[in-house]
Amino acid sequence: MYYAAVEARALGYNAVTVLELGVAGGNGLVNLCEHRNAIQKELGIDIVLLGFDLESGLPKSEDSRDPLYYWQPATYKTDRNALDKRIAGRAQLVLGDVSKTLQS
Repeated sequence: MYYAAVEARALGYNAVTVLELGVAGGNGLVNLCEHRNAIQKELGIDIVLLGFDLESGLPKSEDSRDPLYYWQPATYKTDRNALDKRIAGRAQLVLGDVSKTLQS
């Protein structure tokens, strides 16, 4: 995130958007929230944080490359209410299939 903000400033932008795909419990998104203020202050670049998640956990997979014996469907469910409290307006949570929720 820091280097994305450095690059944005070097290119003359005043903001950068950071995405996390697959939020689960939210530890990564909360971590991004905690570092954002320091980076914004140091570099003068606004950082918009977006977390995308199905909310229902991992989808069922038929892909032989997935270790289905290890990660079962519905692993990593998101508790939306708990996560909303943890990010408290510092990031936006977008729920649903990323192929439908992420606009090109």
